[in-house]
Amino acid sequence: MALLRRFAAVFDDDDVDQAVADVDAAYAALRPAQWEGYWPCGADWLARADFRGENVTWQRDEAGNQRARQDDHDDEPFYSTRTGPDTGTGDGFPHAPLRAVLSAAMATVSGPGRALS
Repeated sequence: MALLRRFAAVFDDDDVDQAVADVDAAYAALRPAQWEGYWPCGADWLARADFRGENVTWQRDEAGNQRARQDDHDDEPFYSTRTGPDTGTGDGFPHAPLRAVLSAAMATVSGPGRALS
């Protein structure tokens, strides 16, 4: 989570408190026991990842692939490599490999005797 947080953002319909708590927990798990200096926190992440009110919407195509769209924004534009429809040429976002990785991760995490919450 601490490594992937740079690829995550919050939008209008997200549970922001839960997202910040998850990022805080990920950072805390990596903090050395005797550390007394600055250590990143969820609020630091949120300051860069909060796109609530910035008119970012996610659209899903027929294959289930999602892409971002941002209309009329006043602040920093939302950046994503997933801004256009999948052309099938292999030049765009690698949706199929991402689905394969996420499916493998889900199977690993929820293996026998484990349930995802």
